[in-house]
Amino acid sequence: MKKLACQAAAALAAAALLMTAPLGTVYASDTAAAASDVDFNALMAEVADSAGNAEDVQKAAEEAYNASMAIGNSAEISGIIANQTIVNLAFGRADSEEEIQNAAAAAQLLEQQSSAAAQRIASAAEAAAASADTAKSAAEEAAASAKETASAAASTEVSDSDRKLLAAIIYCEAGNQSMQGKIAVGNVVLNRVNSRKFPNTISKVIYQKGQFTPAGSGWLKKVLNGGKIPQSCYEAADRALAGERPVGGAVFFMRTYLFRGKAPQ
Repeated sequence: MKKLACQAAAALAAAALLMTAPLGTVYASDTAAAASDVDFNALMAEVADSAGNAEDVQKAAEEAYNASMAIGNSAEISGIIANQTIVNLAFGRADSEEEIQNAAAAAQLLEQQSSAAAQRIASAAEAAAASADTAKSAAEEAAASAKETASAAASTEVSDSDRKLLAAIIYCEAGNQSMQGKIAVGNVVLNRVNSRKFPNTISKVIYQKGQFTPAGSGWLKKVLNGGKIPQSCYEAADRALAGERPVGGAVFFMRTYLFRGKAPQ
């Protein structure tokens, strides 16, 4: 069984993506048996190569990390977003089935490696929810969520173009996820539309700089122009627009490409 606790700095270096401020340690678990037959560093090197120019990919990951830190996310969550950026760039620029498969395999391995960290974050969140401060925040969030749900449920005037755009970003971000996972992406987009911290339209939210990597990488444009958005993604968009909220009032969705981030010095 291949040991799955590795350094993100090492993985990025193997992919010619070592950043000025290393993003920290990849959290691993013993559940990723599939990784025993895969050279993770070699796979990441191939994925990074298909993602584009090494300097551009490095810059994109750094910008995603710093943008996330700037709006108050933890270093760990910022690391998740930076890691996701690398894989999404590879998907967006993939020109062959092999490159797509490599990116998908890397995403799967990262997900397997991060399962223990995901469980730890969930446990910490549950513990925090028991505190008085969190209880107060939860009450405020519940009130805001009720308002947002009513707003989402009343969104019968959404244009066809916005519906298609929402379905497209759902496909880019969660095309291989369950229906709940797909709806969660739409849920987050609409939460941002209804939040004072983000733009107030679906289009502006999705194309906001440094937020949704597929929008900046060109992948979203390919999906919109290709006309091959699965019906399941339209269904997820419609259900989110109708008020389904699998992630409540969250304004970030968290894939399990987890690694522990280190705040910039």
